[in-house]
Amino acid sequence: MATPHRPGQGCVVRLHLNFGILGAGGMPLGFNEIADRARLIEAVGFSGIWAGHHIPIPGDTARTLPDPLMGLLIAASATSRVELGTCIYCLGLVNAGNFAQSAYTLESFAPKRVTFGVGTGSQKQEWDVAGLDWGRRFTRMDDSMRFIKSIFTGDSDIEVEELTFGDEQKKYQRQRPPRIGEPTMAMKIGSPRFLLGTWRSPPQLRRAATMYDGWLGSAGPGTLFGGWKKVFTESMKVFRDAGGTRALVSTMLVDPEAPTRPLAEDGPFELICQPDVITERLAILDELGFTDVILSPWDSARTTGRQLTADLVAQIRSLYPHDASSAWTTV
Repeated sequence: MATPHRPGQGCVVRLHLNFGILGAGGMPLGFNEIADRARLIEAVGFSGIWAGHHIPIPGDTARTLPDPLMGLLIAASATSRVELGTCIYCLGLVNAGNFAQSAYTLESFAPKRVTFGVGTGSQKQEWDVAGLDWGRRFTRMDDSMRFIKSIFTGDSDIEVEELTFGDEQKKYQRQRPPRIGEPTMAMKIGSPRFLLGTWRSPPQLRRAATMYDGWLGSAGPGTLFGGWKKVFTESMKVFRDAGGTRALVSTMLVDPEAPTRPLAEDGPFELICQPDVITERLAILDELGFTDVILSPWDSARTTGRQLTADLVAQIRSLYPHDASSAWTTV
């Protein structure tokens, strides 16, 4: 087994928590409950709070989920230090302008703390339901990101016009016409960070290194292509060779109450094991080059997400040495 890193002996991987905002009955928690959960996660020393995203599908209970941005907004109001992020937001499935508006709004409420892990989404049915072409998912994703970045930079070939009602002859006479060249609200607020969610695609990993603020990998399905060791090692090399720095891994199931399951190199990477083994496995991720791990508390016996309690959150955070110098900072 790998030897766990200790404070003062190299980089200690930052631990984050995927905080589900559903209660035990499968319904969204209330505002105060979400706020209390966010405060707890920050108080015990986690570096970030993250939430996932799917578009709802009629009749599908697994994908009829709350809007993660609303949950993160509540978390933002209840905390002051932790990073707030999505893992991942299925950007290709939504309108880029609406998303950009939500992005700069959330950034304004939690300056320098917001990070969007974005991707195409891996579920073809969601694209079908949205009436979008699955075969163009990567093109649509790239087009969306170019547009979103232009909202924050103002660098665009779009000509700003007067408001109309769909007819050039029916212009709305505004008291304040558009002022070209002035910074917009989004430009004044500034852009949040964007991570590219991808499993193992070399072109996408190079995009993550050169066009995004980092790479967001997955501990689940993406590791099935030859197993976690092959996928993580080869992907990390491509990412680092392209100049990438920040590498996160999400969908990391953790269940410290379960018997230890073997970590087969040709399977997924998971933390379904006893606490001391979890510590050893986190050190493996550190040694592979990951800078951050986003944990998803899991109930192996019931094959469902585990409800967060103060004791569970504290226990999970204690499983890996905390080095204050490696904690998330807004500076």
